[in-house]
Amino acid sequence: LGALCVAVGVHEPTKGVNKDTKVQNNQLWISELGVIEQRYQKIHLFDINIPNGPILQESRSVEAGNKILCPFPVSDNAPGFKVGFSICYDIRFPELAARLRQMGANILTYPSAFTTKTGEAHWLELGRARAIDSQCYVVMAAQCGEHD
Repeated sequence: LGALCVAVGVHEPTKGVNKDTKVQNNQLWISELGVIEQRYQKIHLFDINIPNGPILQESRSVEAGNKILCPFPVSDNAPGFKVGFSICYDIRFPELAARLRQMGANILTYPSAFTTKTGEAHWLELGRARAIDSQCYVVMAAQCGEHD
């Protein structure tokens, strides 16, 4: 049996001026050996006022990233496949997917926590759109269960 690489979305402490008030929304690539090899910090934060629904301001508690992570090989056992990382609301920005494709990605990942309302309206359509416009495989993972 072979080992498996894992991509996971996590909140991590922020360094610098926001260290006491904000976190980073990151996606990690963990190697077959359990080593964090890649880290992407979410660029586009989700701030919205849903009519008759919640007001969400991710920017109040999360520090936005400012770098696109260069796509990287999935593993030595999967030649030709390169992963490009994005997170949740990043899926609404086709130029990010296009840039990752230009940089060599052919798999795009989007761990996400869409709201019920926006998820029902846009989740699958956005994933399909990014697959079509970037000509990449798109991997989308979402939360399930109840949350406070």
